[in-house]
Amino acid sequence: MRRPLLGLSLCFSLGILCEEIFQSGVWMVCLTTILFLAGYFLLRRKGMVSVVLLYLSVVSLGAFRLAVNELPPRQNHLLHMIHGNSPWVSCEGVIVSDPEIRVLKSNNRESIRELQKKTSFTLRVETITQFGNTLPASGYLKVIVRNTRDGKLFYGDKVKLRGKLNPTPIQKNFYLFDYSTWLKRQGIFHVLSVEDLDNVILCAHNKGFFLTSLGYKLRANINKSLRLGLENETELSSVLSGMILGYRDEIPANISEEFQRTGTFHILAVSGQNLTFLAFVFIVILRSFGLSKWRCGYVVLPVLVLYCASVGWQPGCLRAFWMAAVVIGAWMMIRPFDLLNALGCAALITLGWNPQELFDLGFQFSFSVVLCLIILTPWVWDKIKGFFEPDPFLIRELISHKDRLWKYGAGGVIQMTISSGVAWIASLPFTLYYFHTFAPVTVLANMFIIPMATIILSLGLISFLGSFIHPWIALLYNNANYLFIKILLVGIHFFSTIPGGCIYLSFDAQKIPKNAFILHCLEAGNSQSYILQTEKSVYVIDTGNENCARFITIPYLKALGVNRVDGLILSHADAQHTGGAVYFLKNFPVDQIWTVSYTHLTLPTNREV
Repeated sequence: MRRPLLGLSLCFSLGILCEEIFQSGVWMVCLTTILFLAGYFLLRRKGMVSVVLLYLSVVSLGAFRLAVNELPPRQNHLLHMIHGNSPWVSCEGVIVSDPEIRVLKSNNRESIRELQKKTSFTLRVETITQFGNTLPASGYLKVIVRNTRDGKLFYGDKVKLRGKLNPTPIQKNFYLFDYSTWLKRQGIFHVLSVEDLDNVILCAHNKGFFLTSLGYKLRANINKSLRLGLENETELSSVLSGMILGYRDEIPANISEEFQRTGTFHILAVSGQNLTFLAFVFIVILRSFGLSKWRCGYVVLPVLVLYCASVGWQPGCLRAFWMAAVVIGAWMMIRPFDLLNALGCAALITLGWNPQELFDLGFQFSFSVVLCLIILTPWVWDKIKGFFEPDPFLIRELISHKDRLWKYGAGGVIQMTISSGVAWIASLPFTLYYFHTFAPVTVLANMFIIPMATIILSLGLISFLGSFIHPWIALLYNNANYLFIKILLVGIHFFSTIPGGCIYLSFDAQKIPKNAFILHCLEAGNSQSYILQTEKSVYVIDTGNENCARFITIPYLKALGVNRVDGLILSHADAQHTGGAVYFLKNFPVDQIWTVSYTHLTLPTNREV
């Protein structure tokens, strides 16, 4: 079967990449595209020449799409209106992302047990007021509202905010994720810091895209039904919400760390498994009522769109939706389909809508892994399936139970092992480059987690659908899910503690000469943390507060390829220096701890250390 869409999508991606590197400009790329297209139509009957010209035209189209996306903004764009740090400003606009709430430990010197809530979201700006002048504006802001103890903000709310406006923060810690660049790829060049909810005025509701608003309301209802009976089990219910809805804000840091160490964090991101299962269940139910294929398709596709909206249009979910749309469309029209063509179609639509998705980790990871699974898994299985197949000349009735058990039992395990191994190999370049992690335990962990995740997703879907009939149905299935999530977390913890299961590697860290050392001074805002690295030893001097330890100190050690710290030195008894010590010790191996004599007398966490 021919697969033209796969080749076209690869060419389109190549064009985007070329434009990102060479920055040719929109007019040059436009002229090149016109020339290639003219050559193709003039020579379309010349066999291979026309094919080459067609693919070159698609490469140019990809470059043109990115060039158009990077055209200079309009005059009233925030980039033209704000230069450097600005004094206090007032902005009015619409919230266009689902607000994320993060619970932070206070930097109070006396106690770090005091909790604060920080809400962050993306704002589409309509007007801006600075120096007493109110002007129309366009563009997007990243907004951070601190001390959000009361009140709630939602997608689509029109709000007026007052705060301090600054350019996106530059990443000063060399090996860590460059958040500023990521924001700029989303079209966000400034961050608005709002002190508290007193500086937020709610003007109106439901001003966002109606489908996204409907999806988020659906997500809130699903989340509520999934937590019935699990109100006191926030750890388990947060994992359940993460698996089904991609809602990871409330998942404890230690559980997230275990998922990362085992290379199974993908089950907390909505992917093709969720969409495939949802489509399968609805098709089976609708067909059991006698509905035709066409009517099933008309019902299932809108359901999948609504599910994509409820999880925030995540790249993996969108990829799965477009593939499912192609497959279901072919099924409705009784036409053959090809998964590689469906994958190519999904990539073309996604990149055509937003070419910046090519540089997003979620897009890269999702499409690469699925591509390898489609190509390599059947190829490997075809090489070895002869060992598990019974005599092909035997009729079904003459095949013994032993042979059937060998075929479906051992053969099924081997197929699962092949799929897990192929997925791990496909994801290896990304885990090494982005996370500096080599986790061979992933192959075994996936063989345990994927079946468990399927059961949990099944019970979760039944729980939500049953909640429309009676809350007791949701309560019953949630309690059944309690057992399976508990088993899942125990298994994750077991795999995360296997020696050598996860190794941190570095390919660009400096080589330290003998009798020399490197002192890494980490930029962590009000917190302080240092890493002293010699030829054979690594010492951490203070961890900073808990957020610093989680998002800066530990990731920096991983990027250096450090798997064990020889010593942790705690120099001060305050939250800025030692507030993250407990979290650090729980999530990173340490041989020895040094602390000054008075440190254990000051803070509760230091006594816990």
